[in-house]
Amino acid sequence: MQTDKFWKISWGLFTLFACVSLLASVTLFVVRIRSVDAAAVGITFDPTKDPFAQKLNGGSFHLSDGFIYRDALPLGLQKWNWDATVDWSSSEQVVEGLHSIKLTFNKDWSGMGLSGFSVARAAYQSLSFSINPDANVGDLYIEVYNGKSAALVRQSVGWYAAGGSLVPGTWQTVTIPLANLMGDDTSDSITGISLSTTHPGVTYVDAIQFTNVAAPHAPWVQPLWEDVPPFNPFATSTPASLPYKLETSGDSVDRWYSYDGFFQNNGNSLKIGPLAGRNTDSFAVYRGGKNWDDYQVDSIADWGLTSTLSLMVRVKDAANYASCNFSYYGQTAQIYDVVNGASTMAGQTPTLPTRNDAPWENVHTGVKVQGNEVYCLVDGDVVLKAELTDMPRVGSVGIDAWDKNTYSSPHTIKKFDVLPLGGE
Repeated sequence: MQTDKFWKISWGLFTLFACVSLLASVTLFVVRIRSVDAAAVGITFDPTKDPFAQKLNGGSFHLSDGFIYRDALPLGLQKWNWDATVDWSSSEQVVEGLHSIKLTFNKDWSGMGLSGFSVARAAYQSLSFSINPDANVGDLYIEVYNGKSAALVRQSVGWYAAGGSLVPGTWQTVTIPLANLMGDDTSDSITGISLSTTHPGVTYVDAIQFTNVAAPHAPWVQPLWEDVPPFNPFATSTPASLPYKLETSGDSVDRWYSYDGFFQNNGNSLKIGPLAGRNTDSFAVYRGGKNWDDYQVDSIADWGLTSTLSLMVRVKDAANYASCNFSYYGQTAQIYDVVNGASTMAGQTPTLPTRNDAPWENVHTGVKVQGNEVYCLVDGDVVLKAELTDMPRVGSVGIDAWDKNTYSSPHTIKKFDVLPLGGE
């Protein structure tokens, strides 16, 4: 019994000694490791940080050929969005490569952004990207951010597109000067970009790139609503004689007055339609025809996505005239009598035949006014007639384009002639 007790005490003391020795060895090993001079391998040991973590923000960020997005985001960029769903690798609509960014804007002024880079302002002249919006989105707005992460000058994307507006369902490349995006800001770097819209819808974006293309362009200015007295465009106009032919060179377009909307000389044609983001209608009149009485208007246009094209006659002012309204490439014609701002439809055609092949091209419409009668013409043929006893006896001509979507692409007027009737 004494022997058993002796060996139990001996083995207990040995086990305790072994445990103490093992614990002391581990403690000495850890202390030794934590006290190693890490400078010998070029690092500073910090037990509170992951030694494999990398700093992804700030400083200079190398972009291959200036691309922010090309099939995918470069490693390290931060992506963010608000009230929008973003697929950063969509294959549904692609302008180059295999993928694009699909943006689904769920609310007004929703959007997305990219940051986590620092691009030297002096290294590039412009920002370029390809974009394909649907008809609901309309225009989009882009902003860049300086080194303090402050948003700079918001710019309309459609303003820089060909024709002054985005075309739904079509890829188009937009190039915007950095000077327009940065304005008066003196920062030497750009650290982020964002894209937003005022209407819910879907947009695809691809090939976002900083470039050295100069691409000079007047900056977009946010429209301001102002209450001003009505302007009489005929008050100081010089009367012109018939026949009249609208030229798109020289000062011919300058003799027109646009009450509102988009009305612009495009070099060899005239663009008319809603002003993106501002209104749904464009109304322009020729200032030299206030004394014209009986005449015929012949027009040829390439139809945009704007729903209607109207030819006005006997325009006394913006509230008194008659018009032939054409919709859907001339499928329907209507005559309206506008008296003191009150508009009355005086007649409408049934659905008219149109070409199966590119019906939007070279749409030939016209209007004839003689005495108290107004005639609407399609392809030179009279399709509708009405007698309007209360329209002005004399007056100029006008063009109007309307669509419920303020971002619809404009019509292109390729020909607009006014010929005298009755010996004028």
